[in-house]
Amino acid sequence: MSETAVNLTAYWRDSAYLRCATWLTCAIGALLVLLMPFALWNSGATGAIEVTIAAVICLLPGLVALWFTSQSTDSNQVLFGLLFSMGLRLLPPLVICLALSLRSTGAEYFSFIVYLLLFYMVTLALETYLSVRLVQPKR
Repeated sequence: MSETAVNLTAYWRDSAYLRCATWLTCAIGALLVLLMPFALWNSGATGAIEVTIAAVICLLPGLVALWFTSQSTDSNQVLFGLLFSMGLRLLPPLVICLALSLRSTGAEYFSFIVYLLLFYMVTLALETYLSVRLVQPKR
C-alpha cells in the first residue's frame, strides 16, 4: 500500500466528521433512491427534480451543521454549537416553505413540500444523533 493511501486511511479513521458526514449523505441518498420511483410515477421529470432539490436542501445544511458541531470541542462551546447547528439546519427548509406559501396558495407545491418535510425529518433525526456522538467525550 502506498504512503498516500496509508495517510488517507489514517485520516479517515481519525476524522469523526468525515464518518458522520458519510452516514448522513448515505442516508439521504438511500431515501432519495426510495422516493425517486414514486416521484417519477407521480409527477414525471418534475417530480424527480423536486425530490432531488429537497434532498440537497436538507443535506447541505446538515453537513454544515455537523461540521460546526465537530469544531465545537471546548466544553463551553458544545451547547452553543448544538443550538447553532439546529438553527442552521432549520433555516433553509423554513425559508423555502415560507416563500412558497407567500408566493401562491401552495397547492401546486404540495408534493415538493412533502418531499422537503420527509428529508428534513430524516436529516433531523440522524444529524441530531450524529451531533451528540460528535460532542461526547472520547472513551
